[in-house]
Amino acid sequence: MLEMGDIISAYKLTIYAISDREVLLKSREYAIDVIADRDGVSLVYFDKREKYIKGYNIFRFLVDKRRNKLDLAKNQPPTHSYAEFIELQTRSLANHLRKAAQDILSGSTEWIKAYSWPALPPASEIAPFI
Repeated sequence: MLEMGDIISAYKLTIYAISDREVLLKSREYAIDVIADRDGVSLVYFDKREKYIKGYNIFRFLVDKRRNKLDLAKNQPPTHSYAEFIELQTRSLANHLRKAAQDILSGSTEWIKAYSWPALPPASEIAPFI
């Protein structure tokens, strides 16, 4: 989570370790589930103010709706281990959040109106932590 340290500090997020591959970043208004698996790192946003909490894939939204603000064409250095791969992925996602998701990190939900994929309920493992 060092790659997101400035984001965690700036937006006063609290970190909850769910497992060795998953953490929840929480604010008063929302939670972001950061999940590392063999395919990389994903970020799922949950609006805690909603009666029925649903998860929104932040990166998918940013790529589709805010592509012009992202640095997608940069060459990535080669990775030699799973840990390096996850670190690189997390650093890249943190940069995307800094450049294109300040409103999301500030608690705005206006962006959800433009979200065009299915939103899913939180997994049973993380639901109690949201």
